[in-house]
Amino acid sequence: MYANDVENAAWLYFPSIDRIKIAQQTEIAGIDGDINSKTYYWLDVYTRDGTYFKWGIRGCFGDTASICKTIIATYNLYSNYNMFLV
Repeated sequence: MYANDVENAAWLYFPSIDRIKIAQQTEIAGIDGDINSKTYYWLDVYTRDGTYFKWGIRGCFGDTASICKTIIATYNLYSNYNMFLV
């Protein structure tokens, strides 16, 4: 989660995850007819033991929506592959 900061590195442990969903929130602000919006993306992660956590993606890594979709696609590939091994 932290670029160039190994001390605060975090990871998703796929074997403990039940499902992952992309989530978003859009903030809209306007002053004197000028309207701005910003959309934030993160992952809603649900583990096999029932725990939920919000996995934030920092913008320093690039387009956060694309990163979230790539993580979900990778998890789905992992999950589908392991389904055939059982």
